[in-house]
Amino acid sequence: MKTQKIRTIQEVREEFRRKGKSVASWARDNGFPVATVNQVLTGRNAATFGVGHKIAVKLGIKDGEIEDGDCAPCEPGVRNPKRKQPTIAHLGKS
Repeated sequence: MKTQKIRTIQEVREEFRRKGKSVASWARDNGFPVATVNQVLTGRNAATFGVGHKIAVKLGIKDGEIEDGDCAPCEPGVRNPKRKQPTIAHLGKS
């Protein structure tokens, strides 16, 4: 495993500005939901596991490992087949 310097969120944002890249374009280029990337960068997502962890490690703001199959990047409109989808009964409607 290679060692890299952990960057601050401010350093990540400055790099985006220097390269003329938006957070949204970085998220799309890397297959992550834009909202989740923004949550990681603002601290609303603790990035301790799942997609938030993967984003933080990829941005270099967290030391960690991403294992194959750890969590797949999210694609808009793709549902998780293991998640039970709500039905009308679940929504309290008859």
